[in-house]
Amino acid sequence: MPGQPQLAGQDYLNLESEQLLDNDTRWVEEYPGEAGSIYGTCQTSFDDINERQQNDHRGSWAPFYDEAEWELAEWLMTSGISEGAKPTFHNARSLLKKIDELPGGPDWECKVIEITGDEKNSNNAFQTEEVEVWMRDPVKCIEELLENPFIGKNNGYVPIRVYRDNARTNREYGEACTGDWMWDTQVNQSSCMMPLSLTVANKNKLPPGATIVPVILSSDKTSLTNFSGDKQAYPIYVATGTTEQKIRRQPSAHGTVLIGYLPVSKMECFSEARRSAEIHQLFHECMRMILSPLVEAGTNGVKMRCADGFIRKVYLIVAAYIADYPEQCLVVGCKENACPKCTVDPKQRGDPIHSMPHDPKKTLRILKQKEK
Repeated sequence: MPGQPQLAGQDYLNLESEQLLDNDTRWVEEYPGEAGSIYGTCQTSFDDINERQQNDHRGSWAPFYDEAEWELAEWLMTSGISEGAKPTFHNARSLLKKIDELPGGPDWECKVIEITGDEKNSNNAFQTEEVEVWMRDPVKCIEELLENPFIGKNNGYVPIRVYRDNARTNREYGEACTGDWMWDTQVNQSSCMMPLSLTVANKNKLPPGATIVPVILSSDKTSLTNFSGDKQAYPIYVATGTTEQKIRRQPSAHGTVLIGYLPVSKMECFSEARRSAEIHQLFHECMRMILSPLVEAGTNGVKMRCADGFIRKVYLIVAAYIADYPEQCLVVGCKENACPKCTVDPKQRGDPIHSMPHDPKKTLRILKQKEK
């Protein structure tokens, strides 16, 4: 029935033997509940573009004449090369005009934040500073990744367990769908897998058949000048755990996309005593602005077109954050001599001891006490 999900993964235990090219056999255990349900069929936006070009009697390489002209334009805009092309554009303006005709991704938006510091100027007024946050909707960017046939054609939407033997004693980990996080999240978040008492108490749990898309965030402050000045950029990227590793890790495949630029400011409107804390607060406030669309998509889900031609109701849940050590400490709100994951004493880092993980509620409580 249109609009109704087709449920996947009904059997409690179904070990299927998978014969590979290297004559190495894997046994696959399917997820016992309902996951990755299909709500209908669809055309991706890429199919829509191709259909419009065909209806307008334009070639597949439109707005360029043929593949050779496309390659020449790509070389002119990047660094490749093509020979023998006779382009229909004759100057930079006509080339850029054709490039502007190409389908684009989610629109960019710039938000200006006005910061009032505790330092005063010559007029005895508190100094202010304006910073810019550039962003685009991460939900739309993820949808573009999911329906891209070159990126999402082999996406894994249902958790599975892969074994090297039929006795299930030798586990194999590969893509995100074969790991424990996706399996455990599907179990813990799906009400059909919990007792009724827990289901009633946890009204925000995901419905049966939900499609979990692990969201992978990453950031890396980058210096733009090496020998003069101190210009820096602070890009934020997003990828999905459903994308194959080999595609996600290949820069030319564009499996990881840019969703924003954080402001890089020295915050000189604040005194030195407050400057460091305010810079950290600015980071979290800007990340909250950029990632706010994920809250609704992770709580109530959103129907998206997928590259395999099906519609799924996906729940975007942040699963990982890739960053260097200083940024990890910034994200979790700990000092740079501490462990970003647990409460181990800084002097005992690396020792074979067990420590409790950080409690986000406790961290927030400490930060609020410090503000007072």
